[in-house]
Order: sequence, then structure tokens, then C-alpha cells
Amino acid sequence: MNVQSGGFQDLVQKDGYIDPTQVDRTQVSNFANEIWGELSARNVGEKPSHALQKMVRARVRLSNIDGYLVQPSMTGLLCRDVLDLGNRIRDYQYIERYRFAFDGVSREMNVAFIRHTFHTRHNEVYLIKEKAVKTLAYAAELASHLGLEARSQTRSFTDRFDETMEFRLRERHRTAHSHEAPSLTGRALEIGTMATGSENSDAAIQELLRIFKPLIATLRELSPDLFAGGDEKFTENYLREVDQEAADMWSLLEGHMRTSLSLPG
Repeated sequence: MNVQSGGFQDLVQKDGYIDPTQVDRTQVSNFANEIWGELSARNVGEKPSHALQKMVRARVRLSNIDGYLVQPSMTGLLCRDVLDLGNRIRDYQYIERYRFAFDGVSREMNVAFIRHTFHTRHNEVYLIKEKAVKTLAYAAELASHLGLEARSQTRSFTDRFDETMEFRLRERHRTAHSHEAPSLTGRALEIGTMATGSENSDAAIQELLRIFKPLIATLRELSPDLFAGGDEKFTENYLREVDQEAADMWSLLEGHMRTSLSLPG
């Protein structure tokens, strides 16, 4: 990232692209298949609990769901949830890569797109967390129904997820609640949006780069891995950090899901 050069394109540099390096479809589908193999053949004669029936109804939303209140349909619904979550986490790795395929017709469009992907990334983390908690609750209820040694993992998952993804969740909270002061990054995006609308936008962007130069120096000290290899490697390093966030989310989900279902680690 060259903070000394003079054009807006330096803020949307497109060199250094790498494909996602972490969570892939095979990983996700293999885990869903493992759950299917372990649970689908298990059955009990007892009627599902009221709580489990309610969870099934929330997933099917049909007037007649009797066919879904038996095995292997209930396991199939869990596998569907796991596949959807896994693919959301996999797709998370692409959010910061959208700009490599986007070529706006104006500076205003480019800045708006950067701002949009900035907020999209934080919102995705929140949605993944919310859906994962519901899926883990369903997994524990289903495991109990099937006679497995089920253990609820919603609290443990929430605590670990909040700790791991604290910045992303906090940024989303800042965006959603007006009483929260915007972060420095959020303010920068607002300044960039205003700058492109001014008659002297180049001067405004240069001033923004000047202000951020000390911040970049601080980031170099706090995150040396991000700047390893020089400025030309910044984008590659940054994308690998994005991928690591996806890997962390998937690891938390899979680990807690295994505990919920008494699956081997």
C-alpha cells in the first residue's frame, strides 16, 4: 500500500490477488456427510420433544410437516444447515475480493462499492454467528432425541466466537446503533465518500493519505506479518488474514458441532 503516491487508485489497488486459501467446498461437504452417516440411521420410537418440533417447523415452514418429524428427515435438515453455514463461511473469503472483479465507471461508484463491501463483511460475521447458534441448539436437541450424549454448545460457541471475531462484531454494532461512535476505518470511508463529491477531490484524498500515514506506521509495528515482503505484498498478506478469519469461524463451528453430537474430534 503506497500511502505516498497521488491517485485514488492507490486506495483500491488490484494487484496481489490470491485465491482463497482456507475453507473450501470439500471441507464443508465432507463434514455434512459425516454427520449424515453418523445420525441418519439412528431412530427412536418416541415422538420428538415440543422444542425439537418447534425447531423443525422453523426450518420447514409448511402446514403439514409430519414427514419431517421423523428420521432421516430431521438429520437432513441439520445437514442442510451445516452446508449453508459452511458455504457462507467459504464465501466470506470472497468479500474482500469483489473489488478485483469490479470496475466502477466513476470514483463515486468505486468508493461506494468499497464502503458497501466493508459493511457487508461485518454483517456476514454477525449472520454467521446468529445462524450457527440456532444450528447448534437444533443439533443438541436432535442428538438428545436420538439418544446421544448431547451437550449444548451455544454458550461456549458464543463466548469463543465473540472473542475471536470481536472487531468485526463491534464494527457491525457501530454501524447498526447510532449511539456508537464510528470506528477510524468507518470515518475514513465517510471522508472518502465526501471527498469524491467535492470539486477538489484529489486534494481531499491526498490530505486523507497524509493523515493516515502515521497510522500505517503504527500498523507496521503492531502487525508485522501484514507488511512482510514490502508494500507490494500487502494485498496478498491481507487476503490471507481474511481467509484465516474464515478458517477460525469454521473451526469454531465444526468443533462445537462435534461436541453437540458426540462426534469424534
